[in-house]
Amino acid sequence: MELKYRLGDEERLLRVRRRAIKEMKRHGLMRGKDPWQFEWSYGKTILGHCDPVDKAIRLSKYWMLSIKWEQCVDTILHEIAHAIAGCEHGHDRVWQKTCVKIGAKPERCYEGEFQRKRKELNYNYPDLHRYRISH
Repeated sequence: MELKYRLGDEERLLRVRRRAIKEMKRHGLMRGKDPWQFEWSYGKTILGHCDPVDKAIRLSKYWMLSIKWEQCVDTILHEIAHAIAGCEHGHDRVWQKTCVKIGAKPERCYEGEFQRKRKELNYNYPDLHRYRISH
């Protein structure tokens, strides 16, 4: 699937990718013989996803282009907290404590902004279908 970029989008995605990899290294996810990977997704209904089976942290290209930089960084840290705490913890207290420890907001998602941005996102990328990556 190909995403049609607007001016500055590719630079933004490169910046997000670099920051994600930097944070994953900083928190020990890219060490050893079986390191975690960073991947992009095309999900429009989820910002990020931590996949313990594939050992991958995935971020939505659409959302990383649609939210503020601080929210991109927080989403990166949110998914890293899942990897550190163990995805079986979901958004429980263990995960929340991990978020606080690494500097992420211990919140499930940007509910209000998420709903407002969804309409804008579908307008900006009308040629693409909506995808869902389970979390």
